[in-house]
Amino acid sequence: SLSLGEHLIGYYKKIIDNISKILGKSVFITRFSNRYNKYINVVNEKYLTGLDYVSEKLLISFLFVFIAFFTKLIHYELINIYETIIPLIFGFFIPDIIYIFKFRRYRSRLENDFLQAITIMNNAFKSGRSILQAIELVTNELEGPIANEFQKMAMEINVGLSIDIVFKRFAERIKLEEATYLTAALTILNKTGGNIIKVFSSIEKTLFNKKKLKLELKSLTGSSKLIVAVLIGLPLFFVLIVNLINPSYFLPLYTTKLGNVILGIMLVIYTAYIYVIQKFIRLRL
Repeated sequence: SLSLGEHLIGYYKKIIDNISKILGKSVFITRFSNRYNKYINVVNEKYLTGLDYVSEKLLISFLFVFIAFFTKLIHYELINIYETIIPLIFGFFIPDIIYIFKFRRYRSRLENDFLQAITIMNNAFKSGRSILQAIELVTNELEGPIANEFQKMAMEINVGLSIDIVFKRFAERIKLEEATYLTAALTILNKTGGNIIKVFSSIEKTLFNKKKLKLELKSLTGSSKLIVAVLIGLPLFFVLIVNLINPSYFLPLYTTKLGNVILGIMLVIYTAYIYVIQKFIRLRL
């Protein structure tokens, strides 16, 4: 029998599926959801389309509005339009932070493991093994997404697909520049002939130097990114401190028409402030 947690997850998934069916009728939303297709099998393995991610964002945004409404109801107050829009927007975009974080972590691991996979294959070729044996060795030696991808490659070769097609499909799935480079090198090698050990040794050296260069650039730009984060967060930090000391200080901004206008102007200025800071840092780099 399923646990309570599994029942809740199943019920949650059914809600997401029903919302996705409704949203799928809209051409605009379907096109918008295409940008989330890259998260399929990365962020959440149970979501099969980009629409599922958009549905989750909408569900979370309405949940935030419900919490805001319930909080006001406890105090016997009615929620106003601004107190509805802010949780709605916040709830809609907060999942993107989680999606981006998980996706970047996945890509980072994929890039690191790909270099290890090339090294393992190169050593396998030096010991006289075939391409299929080298691929199977990678699946045994490594774990995680790259091992799963190499396992798919081994299965495709076993069912009769050519090496060129297998590596091309692999490059299309993981969308790494290094994988595309490897596929092109193998295609040329199969057509013209050559020493596969020398080719893989060259690829391994190139990828290692590229990774080294990325790490050097990351260390150089790290301090600049920290400065940007501090400058962007500083105004918000001061607003938070003032609000904690005197909760009613910013109340006129939300309760009066003039305050709403001033709040809108402040948001525009703050957005321009962020843009100028980021532009200035880019020029410095």
